[in-house]
Amino acid sequence: MPSWRLHRLHARRLLRELGVERGPGMPIEVFVDLLVDAPEEALRLVRDKLRVGDRLLYLLLFEDKLRPEDPVARHDWGAWRGSWASLQAARRVAELVAGRPGRLLVDLHVSLDYLWRVGDLEAYCRWAERMGVAEEVVGYVLRSFSGGGGA
Repeated sequence: MPSWRLHRLHARRLLRELGVERGPGMPIEVFVDLLVDAPEEALRLVRDKLRVGDRLLYLLLFEDKLRPEDPVARHDWGAWRGSWASLQAARRVAELVAGRPGRLLVDLHVSLDYLWRVGDLEAYCRWAERMGVAEEVVGYVLRSFSGGGGA
């Protein structure tokens, strides 16, 4: 997978394109990297916010009796197996923490991972459509990686 350094480079570029300014505290892109690749650590940081913001999601993520067997809150959230529901959970957590930019950065993170693994923009586009990746992210990926434009 691409390094977090590369993920953060692209995250900052996308946020700049969208006109999103940095806020105080942990940068959104740092939180999203943790959320996607080390969810246990990221979820510990936002446990109370989830408890208040989305009680059902909180229960699914933290209550063992309710936790689905599908890879919710595990590395990459099942994105490679086409686990749309798990990826939606990651998007929702990021959105509760950082608004729409957080959600978009989850899509960007898994998109960069997918593209790194597969290396084919056409396959990426099919996967992105199946997984509901935001149009802004797909557009960014295509602009960045078509014709050698990637970092």
